[in-house]
Amino acid sequence: MTRTAAARPAEAGTDFAVGAFLAWFAVTAGWWALAFVRLPAAPEWLSRTREICFGTTPDGLPEPWGWMLLVLAPLSMLTFLLLFWHAELAAGLARLARRPAGWLLLGPLAAVTPPARRARR
Repeated sequence: MTRTAAARPAEAGTDFAVGAFLAWFAVTAGWWALAFVRLPAAPEWLSRTREICFGTTPDGLPEPWGWMLLVLAPLSMLTFLLLFWHAELAAGLARLARRPAGWLLLGPLAAVTPPARRARR
């Protein structure tokens, strides 16, 4: 079976939506790692970066405005993705789930999101 020219643009749209979602997830995870992962001997530049980006309280957690950035910025980006590419994202993730190699990407996502799935029930 050959692919038709009409199917290619639809696949390109789903590929872009899935790529945007995976990029969102990676950037969000990296941001949270920057804010929370503690190293035994953190370099000065890392401590300073955390302080500038998120603020630091005496217990090492972010300031309230840092929490707002950590939660609301990724949430606004995810809202944008879901509002404008909902159908493409759903189709792309479903297509990815049908492939064994797709689970290499979806498995880690599913592993870190069980609380969100339970909350919808």
